[in-house]
Order: sequence, then C-alpha cells, then structure tokens
Amino acid sequence: MAKNRNIIREQNLALVMRQFFKNERLLAA
Repeated sequence: MAKNRNIIREQNLALVMRQFFKNERLLAA
C-alpha cells in the first residue's frame, strides 16, 4: 500500500513539474 502511495506521489510530482515548466515557457515567451 505504501509503495502504491509513493508511485502516485511521484506521478503527481511529475505532472506538477510538467505544468510548471509549461507555464515557465509561456511566461518566458
């Protein structure tokens, strides 16, 4: 169970980072 929670947290972090970098590119343009 804890392992599944860690996987979900890592996937959420990757999603947040992708959104963050997309916003950074829009701001930089």
